[in-house]
Amino acid sequence: MTDPDQEMEDFTRKVLRAHRVDAVGWRPPNALQTQSTCPVCSVTPDSYELGVRDRYGFSIRAVSHCQRCGHRWIVDYMGKPDTAAFYASGAYQRLTDAYAGVETTPERLHSHQLTYARELISALAPHVAPGSRLLDVGGAPGTMARELCDALVLPDPVVVDPASALDDASARQTMLWDSADLVVISRTIDHVVDPSSLLADAWNALSRGGVLWIDIADYES
Repeated sequence: MTDPDQEMEDFTRKVLRAHRVDAVGWRPPNALQTQSTCPVCSVTPDSYELGVRDRYGFSIRAVSHCQRCGHRWIVDYMGKPDTAAFYASGAYQRLTDAYAGVETTPERLHSHQLTYARELISALAPHVAPGSRLLDVGGAPGTMARELCDALVLPDPVVVDPASALDDASARQTMLWDSADLVVISRTIDHVVDPSSLLADAWNALSRGGVLWIDIADYES
């Protein structure tokens, strides 16, 4: 049995969210590219879970996940120049703030990264030896990397900033062959236009027997 009050509350929340997103004033570029196969494993999934709009309400078709590797991606997506401009202009941050209804201040971001770093430490501790070399891909402003190094007794990390992580050539200059015993790609892979190239570079940078950690944000919570 449905609760009318709860239904009205949910409806009101969605309407207010739509107004906040609309007020940002960003619109997708007219020239979108199409990705019909998984950009990680290059497989065309047996079944799509298609949406006619993305989570912000824009008319962008979205595939929920690849049935083989679990990666999620956008069918209609922006090319590399538009993607770089999207992040560099601050449009992404303004949209996520509007969606959540909360401004991402430096203090809030720092607190969030500290909390997540502590969760990550407990997961990685059994698998990472003291003195291991850490490569953090997309981990600006470096809060999480510093927490990992302090807790796991690691030397100073190498951090690839998000802008470089979006650029294959720039990331490759930092992700040197056999340069890390632990590679962390946290909440970054789903923002990259060509994740297969980034994963290949991360794999090459990883030492034999090293640990590669990849995750995405939980948008359902």
